[in-house]
Amino acid sequence: MLVGHDLPLRSRAAGVIVLLYAQPLSRIVRLTVDDLGRDGDQVLLRLGEPPSPVPAPVAELLLAWIGRTAAIQPHVLTIPAPVVADALGYHPVTTTTTNTR
Repeated sequence: MLVGHDLPLRSRAAGVIVLLYAQPLSRIVRLTVDDLGRDGDQVLLRLGEPPSPVPAPVAELLLAWIGRTAAIQPHVLTIPAPVVADALGYHPVTTTTTNTR
């Protein structure tokens, strides 16, 4: 699940959060780029207080997922959501939701 590329990055990231932290998908979809942070070399995921440490292999996956999400946000805010969804392979509802945050 961590290194296979047969699933989209967002699905792999959500899957490891479910497996490691027993979080429901309804909570995972509300995570933002601000919920993943660093404290020195440690990557932390804010699911509550205090943030939870993330094991190294999972940290790389989550950082890649958050990096991609952060990269598309400016585009979602300036380009019509359906265009972004089509170009990046997202469901139109996903980009519309991101556009309203």
